[in-house]
Amino acid sequence: VSGLTVNQAQMSLISRNVANSGTVGYTRRVLTTQETSATGITAGAVRQVSVDRILDQLLQKQLRTEAGGASYSSTRGDYLQRVDSLFGQPGSAAGLNTIFSKFSTAVQQLAADPASPTTRSNTLAQAQSLASTLNNLSENVQLMRGEIEAKISDQAQQVNSLLESIETTTTKLNQTFDSATRAGLLDERDKAIDKLSTYFDLRTFDNGAGNFNIYTTNGGPLFVE
Repeated sequence: VSGLTVNQAQMSLISRNVANSGTVGYTRRVLTTQETSATGITAGAVRQVSVDRILDQLLQKQLRTEAGGASYSSTRGDYLQRVDSLFGQPGSAAGLNTIFSKFSTAVQQLAADPASPTTRSNTLAQAQSLASTLNNLSENVQLMRGEIEAKISDQAQQVNSLLESIETTTTKLNQTFDSATRAGLLDERDKAIDKLSTYFDLRTFDNGAGNFNIYTTNGGPLFVE
């Protein structure tokens, strides 16, 4: 009977693994069994010990590190590209270096022939063009600054929400002893930490006795029990 019960539990677990194979954050489970110490007619019987997750913690740690780096590189690359576009392609008519070069040349020509109306007019036009370009550049940089500050505020709220979720799940884990339920809670917490790793390059520490902490790579505490 015990063997039949274990087989049914294993089939149920396999079915769950298959059904959730495409679910983000789901970790495959296995049923750990143990032979009982009973003698007589029940000798050799097996019993369920726990439902355990199959998880490569080293790979998980590496993926979180890469997620943080990828997010940083993507954001940095996006804004650098936008700043580059503001300065214009070097050598192009709209490029800042070209506009400044024209102004510099016009000033030199004015110094050589200050009485020429044409030279004066050209110098004034080049000065106005440079001033307009610099003003436009300044306005766009300030717009990006405001955009970044708004994103930081929004992401701070998302980080706080994730940390609250991690705290709630960790509290439930400390109060839960059923291994199958714990596996689901651990998946839920890992999913939140994976999302958190896109905002920070972080490290997690779990001593296996209920103490779970999250720090940035610089040692700043994000979540400490």
